[in-house]
Parts: sequence; C-alpha cells; structure tokens
Amino acid sequence: MFPFILAFLAIYNPQHWRSYPSMDEVRCITTSPSRLYIAVPNGVYILRRSTYRHIRTLTRADGIAEPVRLCAYNPLRGDLFITTENHIYQFLATTAVLSELNPPFKHIYSIGIGPDGAYFDTETGIFHKHKIAQQFTKTRSIPVKITWYGRRDTAKPRDYIFLVPYYFTDEQLINHPMNLVFPDNRTRRLYVAAQDYGITVYNLSTGLPEHRICLGPSSESVRRITNLEGRLWFTAPNHTTTLDPDGNWSHFRTRFGDLPGTGFRLLFTNLLDLERRENINAVLGESSNAYLGTDKGLYLLGPKGKLTQILDIGLPVNGLTRIGDSLLLGTDAGLFALAGESLFELQDPFDRTGFGVYSIARTATGLTYFGTFGGMLSLDSTGHWEQIIPPGFDLSKPVYGLTAAGNIVFYDNGSGITAYDAQNRTWNTIGRTDGLPSDTITALYADQRYLWITSAGLITRLDYKAELK
Repeated sequence: MFPFILAFLAIYNPQHWRSYPSMDEVRCITTSPSRLYIAVPNGVYILRRSTYRHIRTLTRADGIAEPVRLCAYNPLRGDLFITTENHIYQFLATTAVLSELNPPFKHIYSIGIGPDGAYFDTETGIFHKHKIAQQFTKTRSIPVKITWYGRRDTAKPRDYIFLVPYYFTDEQLINHPMNLVFPDNRTRRLYVAAQDYGITVYNLSTGLPEHRICLGPSSESVRRITNLEGRLWFTAPNHTTTLDPDGNWSHFRTRFGDLPGTGFRLLFTNLLDLERRENINAVLGESSNAYLGTDKGLYLLGPKGKLTQILDIGLPVNGLTRIGDSLLLGTDAGLFALAGESLFELQDPFDRTGFGVYSIARTATGLTYFGTFGGMLSLDSTGHWEQIIPPGFDLSKPVYGLTAAGNIVFYDNGSGITAYDAQNRTWNTIGRTDGLPSDTITALYADQRYLWITSAGLITRLDYKAELK
C-alpha cells in the first residue's frame, strides 16, 4: 500500500466538457442572429448558425433538472427560454447564465414569441412575460405576428410541398417520418427534423437539401466504446454510432434483418450475428486485426472482416491486453495468458485475480491494470505486482470499465468517475458538481486528451488534461 491524496474537483468548468445527447427525438428548433438552438430530451444543443459548428450543450450539469420539452429564442432581450415538465429556465447567451424562473403556472404547452416578448400557453391560460422582470400577466390579447413553439407550432412539414413524401429514407432503406420544421427566413433555410434521423437543412429558395445535423448516439444505452480504423465506435444493442477525427458522425441500425450501411459493411457485418449470439465484451485492436472477447471465448477479426474463433472456454472474456508475445484475458474465473496455442492461468501474489478480472487497461508507460473485487492490481514490465485499493471503494464490488491514457487510469465508481494518476499516486473524483451530466455510466474510453463517457442517450467528452490540472 502507499499514501494517497484524495482531491475533489467540485468546480464546473463548461469549457472542459462537450455533451452530445441523442437527436433521435428533436422537440424544438429556434435561432438567434448567430446561434441555432436544438432541444432534445437530454439537453439543448447550441450551434453556430452560419456553419452548424457545435459550441456547447446545456444539460443537467448546467442545472436543467428534467428532460427538455421546448426552447424558444426571444430577440426582444436576447434570451432563450427552456421548459421541462415542471420547470422553466432563462438562458442569457451574453453572460452564459442559466436561471430558473418562478411563474404562476405549472405546465407549458407552447411558447409564443411576438414583437413585444414571450407568451406562454399554460394549463390556466396564456401569460405574457415582462421584458425584464420575472412578472407574468394573464392575457387574451395575442399579437397577430407571433411564432409558436410546441403544441401550437406555427409551421408544420405539410406546409412545404417540396418535402413530399414527408419522410426520409436512409442508406439502410429505413423510413424516418418528418415531424417538425422551423423556417429561418433571415437565411432562407428550413430546418426539418425526422424521427431517429436528426435535422436536414433545406434551402427555401431552391427547395433542395443542403446539410444534415445528427450528433450524438441513438437513444439506447451505449455498452462499448472501441477505437478501430481511426474512428470511435459507440455500440448499443440495436445501434452503432461512429465518430471520425474530423468530427463526422455516422449512424447505423443493427437490428436483425437491417441492411449494413456504407463504411460499416466490411468491418461489422460478420459481427452482428456474433454480438447477438454471445455478446462482445472487449475489443483489442492490433494493426489490421482485432481480438474480440465474448461471453463464451475469444475471436479474431482479420482483414476484410474475416472472423475466426480462437478459444471456446465457456466463460465471459471481460478484458483484453497484450504483454510481449502473450495475449491476456480477464474472465470471471481468473486471468489467463494465451501464448501461441498454449493457454495458462496467471496468478497474482495477492490472490485477487482468481476471484475474477472484470476489466483491463494499460497506460502509456507500460503499466497494466486489472479490475478485481474491491480494487485494482497493477503489473509492470518487470513482472512486479501491486495491489491498489481506491479510497472509499466498496470492497464487495468489482471494478468495471477501466480505461487508461498516459499515466491516468479511470473507472466508474458507481456514482461518478474516479481518476488515478499512477505517476503522482493521486486520486480525483469527477461527479455531478464537476459537470458529469449523469450518474449512470455505461462505458468509458480515454485517448491522449479526452475521456469519453456514455450513459443512456448521451455521449460526453471531457478534456481531462485541462480538468485535472
């Protein structure tokens, strides 16, 4: 054992975080002179209006307590209204401050923006908000020129004949019905949202599509993050999302009978049946090959998608790494090494691996970490083992989801993320007060700068080098 320092970050730095909630269900679209706002259940996207570049996302980390219902930009004061089931918020872009309002009503069905400010259609009638003060006045007088968002939506897909047949067909021949439009008359653009498809931008002058906006994962929970072929792969039970180094997102549905998508066919077509039969728990990419650990054994994915079974051991392979000429497999029954055709068990001096190895991570300095019951084990290049018990960790629980980059090892601690600096032997916790949008984490992956975190319908990227300074 060794001394440690436990550090709690406790300061939310939005510039270190980038959240990508699912755009399967777009609930509202609105614009300011320089920004495009897109409301989805897990937050509000803020994009640059001219280039569609993602700037930030407002999420639970910013104080939005429930799934988002509506958003509407009010040019009279330059503020954005955001509503949920029981709350209404006001976001000022100039100050980047989100504050909660206290209106004399509970449920908001629509938000109307007129020349004299914002109107709210509620369970007790229509209210007009004062330009500055938090004062709401019930009214029956509504401006003729008013743009409604929500149940009273001013524009609908069938108002635009060039959108016939009012659905999109993707490359897998799946139809996505259009369910929301927002005309931006200043730029002569029409934003069209479709179910499970994101937003397509049309030119109102020509009636032709110009751009597609579809960031983040599907609404399912991502269960694995893999770096293969220079892209990140976020795999959910029935969907796979990829992100390339240029920031381009691709989405594929992988239900039984779905056609494979472009760029997906050669690599993953053979994996779909394997995923359904045995579940893929761990992936180790090496050059043009990848080793796959499943619920029953080990497979090799070779060039052109060729799949070969290497081991059938009847045990879940939870983690994979290579040390020298040996491939190490973490299983529920222990740690095993595969050298050539020989498979043998590795035992640590603390007798922890025999109770199961549930995740494996390797740092840039050559230290290998194993997630076991009650803590971690490390193994260096000389064969020296060390037992590491994280402060405050439940000794009856295994360490899942290990990932490492540089000298830092990350894992899901059950209520957030723990980061262990192996060089300085210090600990940091990353939780809700630091900017983590969800306590429920489904997968982790670290590269040389970012920690990628997934939860239901949400991918979050943390600049951990800046956060952990």
